[in-house]
Amino acid sequence: MSYPINQRFICGICNYIEEGPNIEANTHELPAGYICPSCGAAREAFAGCQCESYPLFEKSKTLSLDEIVSNIQSIHHGYLRNQFPIVAREIDKVTALHGDRYAHLAELKQTFDRLEEETLKHINHEDGEVFYGLLDVARTESSVTTKGERLEDYLNEHRAEHKKLGDYFARIKVLTNNYKAPANACPNHRAMLFSLQNLEKELGLYINKENYLMERLNEENNSVLAKC
Repeated sequence: MSYPINQRFICGICNYIEEGPNIEANTHELPAGYICPSCGAAREAFAGCQCESYPLFEKSKTLSLDEIVSNIQSIHHGYLRNQFPIVAREIDKVTALHGDRYAHLAELKQTFDRLEEETLKHINHEDGEVFYGLLDVARTESSVTTKGERLEDYLNEHRAEHKKLGDYFARIKVLTNNYKAPANACPNHRAMLFSLQNLEKELGLYINKENYLMERLNEENNSVLAKC
């Protein structure tokens, strides 16, 4: 069953879409105390979804490569560019307040700063060259772009960058004891850990979606070349 546009809400953390039964009929709003069933985000993380058919590739394997790229750029690139500076400020604040009390905070800050730098560089590279090259390969039905770059090189470089980002977060999870707050942690400390955990979930969704894009492109490219 489909519902009116004003009865569809999307989670800003994990992209889960709520529509219909859990929305109050009299106000067309999520009820007080609503929690995202996917990631546990509070009601405040949701925003009205203004599109008639939200292109969420996890729910549909029929999207074109162009649509998947547009989905990644519009949802994940924008969110990550906005969220990284916010989490960085939270880490800076907690480190300034409690760095002498918790020795791991200095390394946490250094690791996060490197993660932020590498992620934003990865995103900017995609917007500037990578996605253009990938779609160029798809449109020309070749394993080489019109500029001479090979599809295999793009894919291998992307996989290596994804692993690097994952390694940074693996270290962050170790440093924060899997985001578990110390018994006497202040609200700022707890908020920082919650933000880090949500950011990891978003980055994971983003990377999974990109991996799916690369798999699709590789499969379609191999299928075309096999017919040549």
